[in-house]
Amino acid sequence: MGSAMHRSWSHTRQETYDRCPRALYFAYFPWGDPDQNLARFLRRAVTPERLAGTIIHDMIVIGLRNLMRRGDYPLGLAKNGIEQYDETLRISLRMAKTVRDGRKPPPEGACLFHHLYGVEDVEAEQRGRDTVEGCLTMFETSAALEFLKTTDTGQWERVLTDTDNIPSFDAGWELGFDSAGGLRVYAAYDLALSHEGDYILIDWKTGSKSGKSILSSRRQLAAYGLWAMCKGKSIEKIKVQAYYLNEDEPWDPQPLNATDVANAIAQIEAHDAVERATTTPIPDRFGTIVKYEADRNDFPAKPDVVKCRFCAYRSICAAGREVFEGELDLAS
Repeated sequence: MGSAMHRSWSHTRQETYDRCPRALYFAYFPWGDPDQNLARFLRRAVTPERLAGTIIHDMIVIGLRNLMRRGDYPLGLAKNGIEQYDETLRISLRMAKTVRDGRKPPPEGACLFHHLYGVEDVEAEQRGRDTVEGCLTMFETSAALEFLKTTDTGQWERVLTDTDNIPSFDAGWELGFDSAGGLRVYAAYDLALSHEGDYILIDWKTGSKSGKSILSSRRQLAAYGLWAMCKGKSIEKIKVQAYYLNEDEPWDPQPLNATDVANAIAQIEAHDAVERATTTPIPDRFGTIVKYEADRNDFPAKPDVVKCRFCAYRSICAAGREVFEGELDLAS
């Protein structure tokens, strides 16, 4: 039996559930589970692609914060990003050995998925390095940065890193919610600003543009739009764009689509209904809910060779271990 202090919704949480409900359990309800400590550590296991994305976002945050405070975007952040990427790889190797030797892992830091499972993947590491260099170099001459240099940075929201508190709102009837009233909804936008009467929300993308990624981005940005509406922004004034950093992308935020917003509300409510049905609220002696208990069996695994191969939790998931029988047992 696992637990969490609260239930919530985020784009990442939704994607995790869609990929595999068991993975959502390990990621969000590990407290009290027999594999609690390992599950919490495994959440930090990433692919080179995801590591590259995190570093790119952090470097852009550094640059944009400098633009806000000092009026210029520093060049050369690609070099800094590559250095951080390579240093993380070195730390990851040491961290993975610590875990594989049965010792307690450090409380912080990312660990590369293939390091953890003792597999070499030099090509993936190089692709990640190339992504860091390519995206950060292209951003220096991008249409997005050229536009941002012309704006009043005093009209920007705070530019956030992954370690900052994520903006959120409570799903309520005033936004069009019915069954998810009071649910905490997170909106981890990358950039939000007011400009000439519009409220613009941007999500930086480090992967390749595809039909699947575009659809996912529309759902993600619609949820961010709900956050803006909760702040009192009119839907008619909200514009959004998923900006692909590895392409010669034009700056072209589009009006928030009302149908996308309705679909986002429906998706959030549907997921909330699932978690309401599979978790039990536990009150204290005063009747205040202090946690939600969950049984991992109520979050069925969806074994798949491709998905399980790149799932960090496969060492503590019976279904994942069956798919990859004979690989290292990190839980032993």
